Amino acid sequence: MLVLFRRFFATFLLLGPCRTGAAPHLPPAPPQVASSKLALRIAPELESPQLRNDVTASGVAEIAEPADLLLTTGADPDFAELRPTTDQINSSLYFVRLGRFSSGDAQAVLPRVLALQQRQKALLALVDRPQPHGIEACKVNDQSPDTCLPDALVRAVGPMLSTSVRNGSGEAKFIAILETSSSLGISTIGVRGRESIVKLPAGERLVIAPSAGVGSKGASHEIVLVSDRPFDPAALTQPSPYGSTATCFVRLYSDCVAKVPPLPSTAGLSAISFTYDDQDGEPGPAMGGGQFAARGDADWMVELYSTLPYSPEEIEADKKLPPAERKYLAQRTPEERAHSCGGTMIAPDLVLTAAHCVATGRFLSPNEARIFTDRRVRIGSLRLGRGGETRAIVGAVIHGGYTGQSSGLPDDIALLLLKSDEQVQLAPRPLKVSIAIPARGTTLTGLGWGYTQSVAPGANLLMSMSNEIQHNPQTLQQAPLEVIAASDCNQRVQGKWRPGMLCLVTPKAVAASGGAPTFSCRGDSGGPLVRNYGSTTEELVGLTSWSLGCGYKATPSIYTDAAYFSRWVEAARKAIRAGAVIRIGDPARGR
Repeated sequence: MLVLFRRFFATFLLLGPCRTGAAPHLPPAPPQVASSKLALRIAPELESPQLRNDVTASGVAEIAEPADLLLTTGADPDFAELRPTTDQINSSLYFVRLGRFSSGDAQAVLPRVLALQQRQKALLALVDRPQPHGIEACKVNDQSPDTCLPDALVRAVGPMLSTSVRNGSGEAKFIAILETSSSLGISTIGVRGRESIVKLPAGERLVIAPSAGVGSKGASHEIVLVSDRPFDPAALTQPSPYGSTATCFVRLYSDCVAKVPPLPSTAGLSAISFTYDDQDGEPGPAMGGGQFAARGDADWMVELYSTLPYSPEEIEADKKLPPAERKYLAQRTPEERAHSCGGTMIAPDLVLTAAHCVATGRFLSPNEARIFTDRRVRIGSLRLGRGGETRAIVGAVIHGGYTGQSSGLPDDIALLLLKSDEQVQLAPRPLKVSIAIPARGTTLTGLGWGYTQSVAPGANLLMSMSNEIQHNPQTLQQAPLEVIAASDCNQRVQGKWRPGMLCLVTPKAVAASGGAPTFSCRGDSGGPLVRNYGSTTEELVGLTSWSLGCGYKATPSIYTDAAYFSRWVEAARKAIRAGAVIRIGDPARGR
């Protein structure tokens, strides 16, 4: 899982600072209950005595300055939003979209969301107490477990690193570790096996491996808790409300957020924390019922993006178009506007993707070579449009059967040749292309940065069925999908199925348990469908191709069958060369 970063670590052999308690013995903090309230500011246009009373009645927040959070509205003046204030931008508190004021949803969910945020703030406030005497904690990698890594590296890739805790206090201490997340969750990290708290004798050191799920939680802080006496770290945790129902990916309504009790007494606890810079700043919605992809489990994943940013004039012109024709550019981040497709590295310089990502629209003949200037590939990052390294596209092979008219057509597959024009530091592992077509009923994993809410066939994919603007998640998403039979699929997609296509729907087990529907949507195109995701035997079995709408009722998501085209892939590997866009057919069909 750490292969991607080992070369990166090798450049940081200098001893970094350990987080440690003060040398002189300090008296324990006085007994207290963590009760620091959130300071809230209400936007002037929302000011009302009733809203002020609602905040005060929550018991966890107050109208005060300097404010932690601003209660305001977004593009729709009826939808409430909680935003960090500029002076608190690096805190543990995050952007949250609530419901409508007119329906009362915003007022109903506000106290519950404030409670989650207040517990995170109160927990992090433990770090402001006198540091635990004689306890040293720092981040290390597996190659040099005795060397503390520098803060700059810790902030960048801290969740991937092990934590070393040394007890130099002269007496046994109880140690636990919590992590906070940008999705408002607080969870424990296993300190030793499944133990969430251990007794660390004087003079001994403990090395804690990174939690298996830390990358999927958008962790922003890791908190090492220290006490002279046993305590229950589970009492300090709280569940994330995101993804609890199908409606909870983007906005939080009252049925999304569980009520949490006040944080229990933290008397006798002290803490050391690590802060990471790679959180998204807001909870990202999940790919059609999925969740955040974990660091290290998808380092073969790449993003194709546009090198031609929209101009201010184009963004202004888009605002004046009829709603059905708008791209809603002003409401999208630069990263969303630039995003094109996903893809999969199958060799250090080769990416497999959907043909409609690079061989349609402006890239139709005689303009195929525009992909060399108008598109670029980002590798080594789960974040949309940020991090990792970028590569130029210098060659391409398009399947000869793909017409380039749209997605939803046969032979939707292309191979790209990459070249770096910068110093290479990352060497992501490639993903093997499967030669075995998955059987009906097989559960696989789809990944992408595509839109996340259901859309009916024929409707505008930019707008969800609840008439909200769709957004790309800021962190890569992964979701389980189940293969259905071709005959069943063909009926569901109005006879558009062709050989070389895979049809996938929400797994029966997910549906039976009441889980949210899983599906692909615009922005997932070209991204991988993986067998045995996250294991040593994982392999690429499909490429996101098309669908009728997005996740509407029983309508399947359609993928290009990588195993079906495995002989084409081998032929494309041999044919691809720099400076050329080549078309070849499937050699298996010519015999």
